[in-house]
Amino acid sequence: MQDDKPLLIQNIIDHAARVHGTREITSRWCSDDAATARTTYGEARLRAGALAAALTKDLGCARGDRVASLCFNHGAHFDAYFGVPGAGLVLHTVNPRLYEHQLAYIFTHAAPTAILVDGGFADLLARVLALCAADYAPRAVVVVPDGRPGDDRATRTAEASARGWLEYDALLERRLGEDVAWADDLDETAASGLCYTSGTTGDPKGCLFSHRSTMLHTLFSLTAPSMGLRKADAALPFVPMFHVNAWGLPWAAALAGSKLCLLAGPLDGAVAGSYAADEGVTFAAGVPTVFMALADGLEARRDAALFSADGRVVVGGAATPPALAERYEARGCHVVRSWGMTELSPVGVMGPHRDDGIGRADADAPVAAGFELFGVELRVVDDGGAALPRDGSSQGELEVRGPATIRRYYGAAEDACDADGWFKTGDVATISSTGALAIRDRAKDVVKSGGEWISSAELEGLAHAHDAIDSSDGPGAAVIAAPHDAYGERPVLVARLKPGATATKQELLDFYVGKVAKWWIPDDVIFFDGPLPLTGTGKISKLELRKLLLDDYVLPAK
Repeated sequence: MQDDKPLLIQNIIDHAARVHGTREITSRWCSDDAATARTTYGEARLRAGALAAALTKDLGCARGDRVASLCFNHGAHFDAYFGVPGAGLVLHTVNPRLYEHQLAYIFTHAAPTAILVDGGFADLLARVLALCAADYAPRAVVVVPDGRPGDDRATRTAEASARGWLEYDALLERRLGEDVAWADDLDETAASGLCYTSGTTGDPKGCLFSHRSTMLHTLFSLTAPSMGLRKADAALPFVPMFHVNAWGLPWAAALAGSKLCLLAGPLDGAVAGSYAADEGVTFAAGVPTVFMALADGLEARRDAALFSADGRVVVGGAATPPALAERYEARGCHVVRSWGMTELSPVGVMGPHRDDGIGRADADAPVAAGFELFGVELRVVDDGGAALPRDGSSQGELEVRGPATIRRYYGAAEDACDADGWFKTGDVATISSTGALAIRDRAKDVVKSGGEWISSAELEGLAHAHDAIDSSDGPGAAVIAAPHDAYGERPVLVARLKPGATATKQELLDFYVGKVAKWWIPDDVIFFDGPLPLTGTGKISKLELRKLLLDDYVLPAK
């Protein structure tokens, strides 16, 4: 066997160009007045190759350097998914939804040599770079076309020049006539991508992916029990390309030869529904919030291919509300639940598919996330670390291992897993005899809102800084997760006021403005009389608080 042939990400776009070269990639901004751009896998390979050459030959990026992207889902970002790792560099996707101080920490920690940025994020990037450590500055910033109405080369050039930055098309032009020359001498274990978690406990942590882990995850995700993409599919990843590599879908679609439909900008359900229908989308993936916003727009188009026999949506990042699944299923679109995390590259579990011919009752429970996929090994353990039975009722902390699972966070001194490779997910779960995973609770007190983590500890720390919070004889504030139909969970602040204090709910919520991202701000405040319940180790008992306060609680409408 030719075991010396490495598994490299650029092999995917080479294959796509040879076998699916004329298959379309479409891209548009999510607004009524935006045009749809069209290209092919063959053309994308040439642009990705030109980007690889420009980064290394013109911008001086060296093997292993990070190249950051602060971008929505569009053609230039797709180019980077192949051009950056194909040059022996590391694609460092950055989530613009994070708070600016978190972004500054990430840029300082990763120290990317070059940054690709949407014109719409240029002001954000400028502010973040001003907050970075004094010893960090990128060698180059490149403004890329994002498809916004009014986004054209002349405008980008003027904006870039005013800041001392570069314009994307001009950067690629000089290299487009050259033969594509990848860094094919790379070892497959070389780093290819870097994503940061959203800082649920302390600062954000970097997950450094390799060519091998990414290639294996792509192959695993194309199996029938997983994403199962086919050449006949038109795939629309609503999950952002800055969020855990859009669950690997840009690579999976290219390898399968699926038509890839990219949508940039804040979601407009009507526009997204029309775009999906016009492009014949049969497969979509994203968090529940997206599909709730999309439902009306899709149903307005009776010709939507998602509602055909082949139509399916993969929902992850938060629990899938039963009413949402029922709405799509009633129109003929199959809803597939999933579970994963950044540290898993990220897909680890997938719900049953409509046509798999297996009626497994344990997959129908509302808490079920799906079945473990090949390449992902799951177990639940007790407090002492002993493995618990796979009986659907023995509850413990969920651990995972596999060739696309993290070993150590980027820059960390110690491994994130144990000596046998088991990584603690922070979830409390059960696993059935047939491998159905059910997430029961979370070992760490974080809130998962619309697929994004919110740190309860950070919100609590800020609340304790308010003059009205009483922490004289114990914690005076706690943040717990309340169920939310659209976002899965939303944070609620539990507050104990000092005697005589008169702070209102709105005053406490306003205290967070400018200190955390807007979407981190709790949806409500519940005032608590007396000391907050504590565990035996002196920590706030979130379990007890939820029992006391949330049994009949309904979040206020917004």
